[in-house]
Amino acid sequence: MFPFSGWGLGCLRLCLLRVWAGEATGRWACGTCQPWLYGSGGSQPEVSRSDPARRTLKEWALLVSPFGRLRARLPCHLTVRPLDPLTYPDGDRVLVTVSGVEGGARALAGLQVNYDEGQKEVTIVADAIDHQASVEVNAPLKFDLNIQSSGSGCVKVQNIECDNCKIETEQGTSILQSVKSQKLHVQTTGGKVICLGTVYGNIDIHASDKS
Repeated sequence: MFPFSGWGLGCLRLCLLRVWAGEATGRWACGTCQPWLYGSGGSQPEVSRSDPARRTLKEWALLVSPFGRLRARLPCHLTVRPLDPLTYPDGDRVLVTVSGVEGGARALAGLQVNYDEGQKEVTIVADAIDHQASVEVNAPLKFDLNIQSSGSGCVKVQNIECDNCKIETEQGTSILQSVKSQKLHVQTTGGKVICLGTVYGNIDIHASDKS
C-alpha cells in the first residue's frame, strides 16, 4: 500500500485507484477496473451526454502559447483534455465549451473566459453558474493546470503532460486519467479522488476525514 499523501516521485499503474480519508486504514484503496465507480459521498463527475435536453450554450476559441497555464475557479463540473494534434499541430489553441439544459444560457452571465498574453494564462472564472452546466476545455498538451472547484463541482483531467497540476475540490470528485506531471497536488475537503490508467509524477493527494 502507498502512503495516503506526501510521497515522492512515483508512477501509479492501476486499473482504478480511489482515495478518501474516511477509510479506517487511512491508505490508498484500489478497486476493480470499471469505467466509473463512486462511493458514498461526493458528487457524480459528469452529467450524462445522452440527455436530449442538454446542448452547447457557449463556446470560445483562444489563440495561446503552447506552454502556458489554465486557471479555473468554477462551481460546476469541469473536464480538461488535450487538443487534437492533427487538427491543431501547433498546439496554440484553448477551446472552451459550456453545455447545459435548454434555457440555461442566461445563467452564464457571470462566466468570464480570458487569455493574458503576458502571463500566458487562460482564466475561466465564475462565482455563480447554472448548477446543471458543465465546462469542457481542450488545451495544449503541456499546459499547467490550477483548478479550484466549489460546492459539488467535479474535475476530470485526461491525458495531460505538464510541469504543475493543482486541483482543489470541496464536495466534488477529482478524476485523473493518464496524467503526467512534475508536481501533482490534489486536495478535497469532502469529495473523492479517482485515478485511472497511469498517473506519474511527484504526487501529493490530501482528503479530509469528511470525504
